[in-house]
Amino acid sequence: MPEKLSYPKESAGSHLLSRVPTVAPETTAGETKRLVLDPGAKWDEMTYVYVTDAQKKLLGVFSLRELFAARDVEKAETLMQKNLVVAHPYTDQEHVAMRAIAHHIQALPVVDKSGVFLGIVGVDAILRTLHEEHTEDFLRSAGILKTRVVTDIFNARFGQLFRQRVPWLFFGLLGAMGATLLVRSFEHVLMRELSLAFFMPLIVYMAAAIGVQTQTLYVRSLVLGSSSVKKLFPRELGMGLAIGLCCAGPLFLFALVAFQSFTLAWIVGTALILTMFSGVAVALVITTVLMQTKKDPALGGGPFATIVQDILSIIIYFAVATAVLFGFS
Repeated sequence: MPEKLSYPKESAGSHLLSRVPTVAPETTAGETKRLVLDPGAKWDEMTYVYVTDAQKKLLGVFSLRELFAARDVEKAETLMQKNLVVAHPYTDQEHVAMRAIAHHIQALPVVDKSGVFLGIVGVDAILRTLHEEHTEDFLRSAGILKTRVVTDIFNARFGQLFRQRVPWLFFGLLGAMGATLLVRSFEHVLMRELSLAFFMPLIVYMAAAIGVQTQTLYVRSLVLGSSSVKKLFPRELGMGLAIGLCCAGPLFLFALVAFQSFTLAWIVGTALILTMFSGVAVALVITTVLMQTKKDPALGGGPFATIVQDILSIIIYFAVATAVLFGFS
């Protein structure tokens, strides 16, 4: 039998236990009981007894409960279950665990292509696999991919993380400086309507917030394979427009009541719709680009998408303000 370490890491063969009770079909229950209870046997696991022929091919299996409930004269061939649920040494460990759960068995026998019994995947390995896969699925559902794209923050070296994170943040810093100059270029608009400055953080925040939502949902959908990109894009763009309209109404009323200005209320309401829509679009495009270029969206998506969206939001906000204040004067 090949060594356990020769099998792939997450395969049935990597969890193989070979020291388990095996008997021939003609072995009696009394003989099997003595075999099972032999203190010198040192079984890897003792949950089932496996029946094999002279060529070591698996014929059947019965539990210890069935064994000790049987009369000593009964033979293994009369006790065994012939409808076998088995795995092969290269079967993925998750499939092994799910097969065991589906058939309500605590250990799964492993056979080669010829049906020769190699050993079992025991209950400890099954439970450990279920735990690992459940944890992995949870992380995936949160958008944390278990692929080369994602940075392992727990095991990566300090210098490695520093080199991976700083460029994105440095780009964000440069972008923020550019945004500052951009706001200054609209000084004439602010001089015309100073109250616009009060709403700028709100406009920028709402666009960034909906962008983060979209990015998280997008990455999670890609990982789970629950939606195609062709379906996701129009749906999320429509969602951005709908949410923008929903939020613009209360903001319009707030600006109208608080500042007694229909013009200001119209500017901030219209700008909010457009910036929230653009926030969704930017998140979709940037996440797609990062995924296709094998960049970690957890490192690049936040700083890159945020500064791009911030700059775009400022441009949209003041473009709307300029059109309303100067275009129709």
